[in-house]
Amino acid sequence: MTVNVYIVRHGQTYLNLYHKMQGWADAPLTKSGINDGIEAGKALAKAGIKFDYAFSSDLARAVKTAQLALQQLPADACPSLHTDPNFREQFFGFLEGLPILDALKILNGNDHYQSFDDYMKDYPMAQICDKMHAMDPKGCAEDYTTFINRLKTGFAKLRSLPAGSNVLLVNHGIVLRTLMHRIDPEGKVYDFSSPDNGAITKLVLDGDQTKLIYFNKKQIAG
Repeated sequence: MTVNVYIVRHGQTYLNLYHKMQGWADAPLTKSGINDGIEAGKALAKAGIKFDYAFSSDLARAVKTAQLALQQLPADACPSLHTDPNFREQFFGFLEGLPILDALKILNGNDHYQSFDDYMKDYPMAQICDKMHAMDPKGCAEDYTTFINRLKTGFAKLRSLPAGSNVLLVNHGIVLRTLMHRIDPEGKVYDFSSPDNGAITKLVLDGDQTKLIYFNKKQIAG
């Protein structure tokens, strides 16, 4: 009863380009970001995958990337796109739109971390989410339980699809990294890095089990 899920991180946006926090805040794709979506679609088409379903986060950067990728697929492998807010990026609350280095300084009170990669190597995503929530003066930033439960709701829909389905899913960097930490905590496949814009990660859903097949690939074999 397996479902194959090919996850594409959205293309580069202007907030990505300027290294700013981007959760529910949204920015247009750059020219490079448009190319990310096109190249992801070409890689999926070259691999010969016939998609039965296509989903994306409802945020504009994910929707646009999904549309660009789907346009590269043969007509018989190009399903209609369904958007779902459960696949949104984490909401960063008071940190939305800030330069990443400024956000890290606020969270840690010092300049020790120069990238989110370094930060996430030292702290689990659950702790990071809960710290953002606790520090948010309005209490709007998502805590880990809220964040992971909505992701589980989204993936429950994918698990309910017919056995053998191939699914395209376009979503976000922290979503992917949070999933990877849960699925592959020992780093057997996941290398603890941030996924590249437009890169492809494959999961196999089997009942309530999830297997990571590969992570952060620009060219795939299937």
